[in-house]
Amino acid sequence: NHACDEIERHKNAYDKADKLMHTPLLRAFDLTKEKAELKKSYGENNFGLGCLLARRLVQEGVRFVDVDFGGWDTHQDNFNRIKQLTGTLDPGVATLVKDLDQQGMLKETLVVCMGEFGRTPKINKDNGRDHYPKAWSMMIAGGGIQGGRVIGSTDKDGVDAALAVELLLEREDDDHAVDEALHGGDAPLAPRPELGGDVVDERR
Repeated sequence: NHACDEIERHKNAYDKADKLMHTPLLRAFDLTKEKAELKKSYGENNFGLGCLLARRLVQEGVRFVDVDFGGWDTHQDNFNRIKQLTGTLDPGVATLVKDLDQQGMLKETLVVCMGEFGRTPKINKDNGRDHYPKAWSMMIAGGGIQGGRVIGSTDKDGVDAALAVELLLEREDDDHAVDEALHGGDAPLAPRPELGGDVVDERR
């Protein structure tokens, strides 16, 4: 009956919570196990330590980790804001990629650094840049992807995408795995046909 179903659901919820509270995998959250020098390299701030925690979670078998930067608005004083923001972002992401590589995990781990839109190519009256959905970029590393390349472009003024690349990420409902939608061959950035997008011919 309905009452029994509700009791069973509550019991399952409590059992899952108890399992989570007592799992040995909680050791992943203990950053005191990491060397002070490494934590300093990541950046001793929420984002930097979040990137370090991401590496530890992946090491324990977690399939999908989201590290939230906390915002990238530069509506005012863009140029000084960018110095502050990149001063936090760059060490965290760069050290994460290096750390994963040194741990032998980078080839099997896809790192994606992106926002939900770009910024206006023109500076506004407050010396800032506003939200701009027509053109923006992302950084990807690991996952068997060849590094050191820039793929895609805008026109000379940064107004429109001259070559748009569709990299589709699909989060699976069953195990929260990331389907990176890529395969090898002559065009490494090749979205699966069923997910949409066109193959990028880098030989052009």
